[in-house]
Amino acid sequence: MHPQDYHDYVFKDGKLLGEFEEMYSHSREIPWHQDKTSYYVFSEIDIAILKQYTYGSICDIGCGLGFFTSRLAKELNPPEGVSLRVTGIDISSTAVKKASLQFPEIRFLS
Repeated sequence: MHPQDYHDYVFKDGKLLGEFEEMYSHSREIPWHQDKTSYYVFSEIDIAILKQYTYGSICDIGCGLGFFTSRLAKELNPPEGVSLRVTGIDISSTAVKKASLQFPEIRFLS
């Protein structure tokens, strides 16, 4: 039986385990509440700063399940005639697979 608490795959007895593949495969809840934190104040600040500039591409390293990556794609609107390519990268192929299913318009890599 696998633990269902995502914390058990990251830290144990004060030591980093980093079993992210297992975490995304077996956690009963969304790790770090990525679906909600993508709208927390620190994310709002990130978006506000990024909106001040124009990008041809953005790469979200450590994208997890892609919630914040999706927000980047939706809210960083380039000027007319410029396309924005958003890519999410994560160490967990399970997270990338789940992100790709939920946000098929975004390119995700592991």
